[in-house]
Amino acid sequence: MYVPDPADTTHEADVDGHHLEDHASRHDLGGADALTPLSTLRVERITSAQVIGTGSTTVVIYNSIIQEDDEAGAWTYSTSTGELTIDITGWYAVSVGVLWEGNATLRRLIQVELEGASQIGQEQLPPAASSFRQSCTAFIPAVATDVIRGSVHQNTGDDLDVLVSSISTMQVHRIR
Repeated sequence: MYVPDPADTTHEADVDGHHLEDHASRHDLGGADALTPLSTLRVERITSAQVIGTGSTTVVIYNSIIQEDDEAGAWTYSTSTGELTIDITGWYAVSVGVLWEGNATLRRLIQVELEGASQIGQEQLPPAASSFRQSCTAFIPAVATDVIRGSVHQNTGDDLDVLVSSISTMQVHRIR
């Protein structure tokens, strides 16, 4: 997102003479390349529903790599643990999403965790009788060896499933 610098004397009328790339470099966003992800990963939950116990926070296991464009070797992703280990220090945009089984009681929470202890991004939703999507996005300054996970929590009084779906996904972009 372009945020104008109050000290910048460029006016909207001047924008036609300057491309976004010019604005990005003037405002230290890294130039045009900062607008294109350096690496991309998309993983989904595709083999079976994952049971989430009531009252517990559980790492979502996205068990199939759908797309990976990572020539630089920015990360290592484990389809058995759901953990993304950062190999190159930088800024990462991480989105996690799930399709919940329906249950009309209490709440659902989804979050992006850094090192398993810090919740970087979080969304909480009220109950829904039918299945529904829940997602969260976080921008993370990560260093090599950091571990990023997507996790969920629910307290309905019963076990609930994260359903198999292209909605149950983690997407990661190294942006700087």
